[in-house]
Amino acid sequence: MYYLAPDRKLMAAAVATQSAAQGATLAPATPGVLFQAHTPFTLDRPQYDVTRDGRFLINAELETASAEPIHLLLNWKPRSKRYHERMGVGTLISVDEYLRTSFRPDCDFIEGEVLERNVGKRRHAYAQTRIAIWFGRRTGPPRLEPLTELRMRVGPNRIRIPDVLLSEVPLPEEEVFTSPPYLCVEVMSPDDTVAAMQDRLDDYLNFGVPNIWVIDPYKHRGWRVTAEGWATALDGVMRTADGRIAMPLADVLLP
Repeated sequence: MYYLAPDRKLMAAAVATQSAAQGATLAPATPGVLFQAHTPFTLDRPQYDVTRDGRFLINAELETASAEPIHLLLNWKPRSKRYHERMGVGTLISVDEYLRTSFRPDCDFIEGEVLERNVGKRRHAYAQTRIAIWFGRRTGPPRLEPLTELRMRVGPNRIRIPDVLLSEVPLPEEEVFTSPPYLCVEVMSPDDTVAAMQDRLDDYLNFGVPNIWVIDPYKHRGWRVTAEGWATALDGVMRTADGRIAMPLADVLLP
């Protein structure tokens, strides 16, 4: 038997049953103190409960009130390089499940694996934004619309998200592009590896993207990528293969 004493000590007393001529009777032992409970003493509602294995759930008063706010996160997904590392080793998801899921920031999908993209640093974010603005202000043919971080289905089970893509107007009537755009631009981050970047560029090439740029905002360098390799923009101007667009790196990069 448990009870709360007036001095807010939680008490316990063993209770045994004894047989007598008149029937069974209860024989409580001498109560003992379990611990001091910092709980309000009220008669109208219980302030504690006990589980079958002897653990206590107690409504306790805090000695000092905290001024720190409480933050509640809903539908939070921890960031990881691979979705299956959270779900369990070897776990893969379908492309349909990926397309129904929102990630923040958005992730690539490669043969059942959800892969994080390197984004969010100042020079990367500045270059990505300025590139989109530069093309948004551009006039004259070809008529192009810049889109940032749009999902692009480059294969049956492969979805890539370019930092910036340029699509000819009118835009395709689809939320996930299934046809190659005019231009894909990748802005490098310090965490990017050559192998991972090349895998991404190979997907663009196999998809049929006619113009692919890679821009390093940290070293102020740019490359035009084709099946033959990476061609450095030696004069600091990014050009498309058809010669219709020339974008100076100085216009879109931090000094």
